[in-house]
Formats: sequence, C-alpha cells, structure tokens
Amino acid sequence: MGEDDIFFIDIGPIWNNLEGDGGETFVIGSDKEKLRCANDAREIFHEVRKYWLKTGGSGRKLYEIAAAAAKQRGWVLNLDLSGHRISDFPHAAVYEGPMAEVDFCPSAQLWVLEIHIWNVDHTYGGFFEDMLLDDSYFS
Repeated sequence: MGEDDIFFIDIGPIWNNLEGDGGETFVIGSDKEKLRCANDAREIFHEVRKYWLKTGGSGRKLYEIAAAAAKQRGWVLNLDLSGHRISDFPHAAVYEGPMAEVDFCPSAQLWVLEIHIWNVDHTYGGFFEDMLLDDSYFS
C-alpha cells in the first residue's frame, strides 16, 4: 500500500456450513475523492437498503436505485458485482444468479447487497456489502 491508496476487504466466512459475507473500503492517507468514494459506497448501500425496507422492491429495482444513486454522486455502478443469495455453502447451490436480475423482493438475512462504484475513468473504486437487514443491525 502506498500513500493515498484505496482498498477494500471482502470476507466470506463459513461457520457450521453456513456462509456470511461482508466488505468495506478503506483509504490510506487523505485523498478527498477516495475518502468520498469509500463513504459514498457505504451511503449508497444504506440508501438502497432503506428503499428495500420501505418498499419491498425487487432485486432488479434495488440495483436501478443503486445505479441512479451512484450516478447522482458522480460514480459508475459496477453491475458485475450485484448481490447474491447466501445460506448453505456454497450459495450458488441454492441460487446462482445475481440479485440485480431477480424480479422479487429479496428476503432479509438471505441476500447480500453489494455496492461497487468506480470513478468515471475506472482507475479506483469503492465497495460496501452486507446482508439485507433492518436498521437494528446497523449502528
């Protein structure tokens, strides 16, 4: 890592044959745009999660909201990382497709919402992911 680097950690622990998944972006130094990128990835996640709580929107709709939120902030949403179902390991054994393609409301504690944004040049980005959960799980 160098001065003013940006990176993310993405973990997927397995416990009793059940998987988890979480990821967050970190910035070394004080580059304001990279700090904004890391913060915006987290904010977009929570904006979309709150939309899900309020409306019960489909996976497809959640990622439409995420793309608009990213664009509004000056970022590009990477739909190659667009959430997935978790439970028994591996999650692809239950459902292999991305959340961005499902036309139903993803269930709490079974789906991971992934937000990966890039700057317009795709030279760096931010990432945040966690399960779809209600507000009581987040401080």
